[in-house]
Amino acid sequence: MADEKQGKAARPVIKIPFTDTDYVFEAIAVIGIICGIVAVARAFPILPARIPTHFGASGVPNGWGSKNSLWFVAGLNAFLYAAFLTLSLFPQTFNYPVKVTEENAERLYRRAIGMLRWLRIEVAWTFAFMIYRSVQVAFGSAKGLGGAFLYVVVALVLVTTLYWAVEMVREKG
Repeated sequence: MADEKQGKAARPVIKIPFTDTDYVFEAIAVIGIICGIVAVARAFPILPARIPTHFGASGVPNGWGSKNSLWFVAGLNAFLYAAFLTLSLFPQTFNYPVKVTEENAERLYRRAIGMLRWLRIEVAWTFAFMIYRSVQVAFGSAKGLGGAFLYVVVALVLVTTLYWAVEMVREKG
C-alpha cells in the first residue's frame, strides 16, 4: 500500500463520531441480524432434524446436518457484526491506498469506516438470507440459495470495496 513506509504508529488517532445517517445504517445491519435470529427461533421447533448446512457454488445444498447449525450461523452473523464494528473504532490501523496525513486523516478514516459499515450491512443481510433459504429448503419450498447467489454476493463485496478504495484515492490531498 502507499503508506507502508509511513508507519501506522505515526498516523493521527482521531475519534470519528457517528452521524445520524451512520446510526440509520447501523440499524439496517442490526435489523438483518435480528431477522436471522427471529427466522431461526420461529422455524426451529418445526424444522426437521437434518437441514442443509452447506451450499455449492450453484446454490444447491451439498451438505446436510443438525438444525442446531442455524443457531451457529445466526451467532456468527452477530459476532462478525461486532468484530467489524470494533475494528472500525481503530481506522488508524488500516491499510490505505494513499499516505495518511494530518490533513486527510479524518476524511480517509471516515471513508474506511463507511466501507466497513456497508460491509456490515451486506454481511448481516447475506447471512439472514442464507438462514431464510436454509429454512425454506428444509421445508421443501425452495431448492437452494439460487444459482446467482454466490456471484451476486462476491460482486457486491467487490464493488463496495472498490468504490470506497477509489473514494480514498480521491482524498490523498
